[in-house]
Formats: sequence, C-alpha cells, structure tokens
Amino acid sequence: MEKKGYRLFSCFVVVLMLVGILPVGVLAASDHAMQGHTSSASGSGGSDQADDTSQDDPDDDTTKLFDRERDRDRDMVNATDDATRKRTEAQKEKMNAAADKYTAAKNNFVNIRSKNPMLDSEEAINATKEYLISSIDHMTSNLDNKQYIDELNEEKDKVNAATTRNELADSAKNIRNIWNDARKDRVVSSGKNIDNKINAVIKTSNALILRLEGEITTMKENGEDVEELEQLLAQYKERMNDANKSREQARNLYLEGNGTNAQNMREANTYLKQAGKDIKDSNAILRNMLKELHQHRQGVIVLAGSGTLSAEGNGTAVISGDVEIDLTATDSKLVIKDLAGDAHINTDDADYEFSNIEAGNSTDNNRAFVFLNLTGDVHIEGSRLTVMLRSSYMELTAEGTGTAVLSGNGTYEYTGNSGVWAPRYRDSAENEIET
Repeated sequence: MEKKGYRLFSCFVVVLMLVGILPVGVLAASDHAMQGHTSSASGSGGSDQADDTSQDDPDDDTTKLFDRERDRDRDMVNATDDATRKRTEAQKEKMNAAADKYTAAKNNFVNIRSKNPMLDSEEAINATKEYLISSIDHMTSNLDNKQYIDELNEEKDKVNAATTRNELADSAKNIRNIWNDARKDRVVSSGKNIDNKINAVIKTSNALILRLEGEITTMKENGEDVEELEQLLAQYKERMNDANKSREQARNLYLEGNGTNAQNMREANTYLKQAGKDIKDSNAILRNMLKELHQHRQGVIVLAGSGTLSAEGNGTAVISGDVEIDLTATDSKLVIKDLAGDAHINTDDADYEFSNIEAGNSTDNNRAFVFLNLTGDVHIEGSRLTVMLRSSYMELTAEGTGTAVLSGNGTYEYTGNSGVWAPRYRDSAENEIET
C-alpha cells in the first residue's frame, strides 16, 4: 500500500529486575525493552521495524483522480498536521527523557547491588526507590490508559513512603503486575485495531476487484487483448485472499483465543506480518495492472518529459505533474491545485466572472484556485500541479512529466501518436479536485 510499508502494531514488555530485594522471592526480569524504549512488530517482516510500506492503498483504483501520494503531501501543509507533529515530538522527548532516567537509575541499582546483594543499607534502599520510581515514570510515559497510569502513580507514592526492603519488594511486585495487565490490554487493543485496518483494506480491495473485472470484460468485448491483465488480476486476487486468511488466523488468536497468552501473541503477530506482506505484494501487482490499463485506455496520456501534448475538444481535461500548460477555453471552469507552492498562473488574456483569488478568500494554503466562466488564453506552470479544465470548447498544449486524462468529445496528439478522448469520465472528478 508507506509509500514508505504497512505498520502493524508496536508493543513493548517491561518487567523489573530487582533480584535479591527479599529472601522470600526473586523478581526475575528482562528489561531490554526499557533500554530500547519500545520494540515494534511490522508488517514487512521482523521485529524492530516500522514498515509503512509505501503501502499504496488498494483504493488507488483505475478511476482515482489523484494518487495517494499527492493527497498525503497536500495534507501535510495543513496546520492541524503541524500541530499533531509538534505533539508527537513532545511526547517522544518525554519518553526518551524517562527512558534515559530509567537507564541511569537501573545502572546505579545494579552497581550497588553488586556490592551489597542484601540491599539492606540506606544507600541500597535509596537506589532501589530511585530505580522503582524511574521505572514507573518510564512506564507511564508509554501508556495512555488512565486507569493503569493512576494505579502506577499510587504505587509510586508507596515507594516514596517506603523505608524497608520488604515494602519495596511488595511495591515491585505490584508494579510488575500492573504493567503486565496494561501490556496485555495494549497488545489486545492493538491487535483489534490492526485487524480493523486490514479488514478495511480487504473490503476496499474487493470493491476494486469488481471494478477491474468490469473494465477488463468491456475491453475483451471490444476485441482487445487482455490476457496479461487477466493474469495480473488473478495474481492480485490470490494475494489479497492470502492476506485475508492470515488476518483471520490472527483474529482468532486475538479475539477468540487466549489473547494475552505470550505464545498466542507471537503467533498472531506472525500472521499479521504475513498479511502485511501479502498486501504489499498485491499492491505491486496492482501498480503493474494500472500501467497496463493506461496503455489500453482512451484519453489517458502519460507525459514522459519529451514532446508536446496537443488536444482540442469539449468536456473535461485533468493534467497532473511537473508541467507547463497553455490553453484556450470558452465558458469554462478552471481549477488549479498548486501542491508545491511554486505555480505561475497568467490569466491576463482571459476574462472570467469569478475567481476566489480576487474574491479575497484564497491563501497560500488554499486547496485550489478557482476561475468560473472563463474565456480566453491562460498559461500555467509549476512543479506539482493538478489542473482541471471543463469547457464547451478548449484547445491546449502541455509539456513536462505527469499524466493527462481527457474525457468528452475530442482528439489529441502526442509524440507521433493520435487518439480520441474517453467517452465519459467519473462525475465526481470536479468535486474531488475542489475538496
């Protein structure tokens, strides 16, 4: 599907290492997660990875006007995203500070314990308290469940008030029990969340498969060679079916089996990672299908950086990419998305009834620049543009790299090839470019 793999879920395990506080028992533990802050299980294989796979969502279907990458880049300029980023960075700083404090306290505790295994000196008692308190702070920095945070903070008060090794040992056991309960709830909750996400991807994929089957059937009825497309679609369906099977296996372990059992969690994580891999593989197949479909479709032109696209007709033209466009239109609607913020738009030789720029409600963060009832000549250029022109008659030329989709009645020429516009285009195209 990130662009960049499919993140499954993060879970960490923290247990206290307070060997020898009391003769009555040993609190054996592993604290590697406290040292490593957190560990992550990813959908693209292996722990300690975060694979956003560039998971190109399978809903980037054959009729989608804008791909997911452009949408993501557009959204990143919104103020809400900036605020979220700042909150995330602040939370990471808090977690890292707590982790560093924990590591220092642990090292000090281990050093003192090596000299005084009974931990019965005042220095040892203080070191143990510092270690327990820093453990609690590190745990709470990684939690968002108020119930467990409150329980840990209550135990923190007891640690502060403790004066004996026995009291600290009791607190250590209580802290460990609270953390284990919190961890189990977190793991199960994460499993449910990822199950829902994978299920949503599968549902979208099933809808996409129906649309692709319909388009391939139409092409076949028109006498086109669709053998390769049929093979790719069969491979895509097989991969998505495998992903669903893995998802069901994980679901059974998380939701229907003993969801807090460590072995079950490892098995469920393995299935989730496999589902993520299958989804990633399916999207590689999907991209190949779309490339193949582009070669068959009327009115779809891939601008490869050389040559000039020339087109004329009536209907709708949508051009995206690093492009330079000259157009002449009559009674048209022109919408321009400037995703890089470097667009140059010249409408000196055109008249229009309305523009959101001149109306004063257009800013640098605008999602689109709109011109209504435009007639005349316009020049547009920019490194990341999406331009939609709907007109009763238009002539245009375009150069650069990107794509052009022409729908309505018209003809075009590009690099020695000529063609006709697609007979129709999705009705919601204009709505999508403005939302």
